Amino acid sequence: MKRAILLTIILLACLPIISSGQGKLLGKQVYDTAAACEKDHPAGFYSSAASFYAKGDKYGAGFLFYLGQLRYRYYCAANANLPPDGDRAIMASLNSTVGEEINFYLGGHVEEYLQVVDAVLAWNKTHEFEFFPKTKDPKDAKEILDGLVELRTYVAGHKKEITAQHKETEEMLKKYEQSQQQDSTK
Repeated sequence: MKRAILLTIILLACLPIISSGQGKLLGKQVYDTAAACEKDHPAGFYSSAASFYAKGDKYGAGFLFYLGQLRYRYYCAANANLPPDGDRAIMASLNSTVGEEINFYLGGHVEEYLQVVDAVLAWNKTHEFEFFPKTKDPKDAKEILDGLVELRTYVAGHKKEITAQHKETEEMLKKYEQSQQQDSTK
């Protein structure tokens, strides 16, 4: 009970922080969902990310996707004996299916992309992955986290290139869709 009261006080104290900057990007529902996902298999992050994306909350989807990817990569790295056709294959498939749409969207909104990754890094500092705690394999947990930090550094240093590449890809997709529409009317 004391822990719940303390947690409530801490959350209330953080409300001004949550409602500025990242809070405009990520709502309470995203954080509540992340907290629930921390207790279960990391694939749950991906299904939640897909749901948020489908509802139009692209940044919430990005947060849940990157947090889920962080958790799932750690889980697989710390469990080296997992069969390659099990969790590793599932994670690769989820990264491809769920991640492709989210990453494409974030690539067109680089500043927000960085805010999403920053929110994941901040969350990771203060929240434990209850399903498979980071303390079980701190070395792998740090190595996987370092990979996300490297990604953030890369994105921050290549904003113009990422934005240009996104625009180019978007234009190619539009041309392709137009050609498909023309073909279907013939």
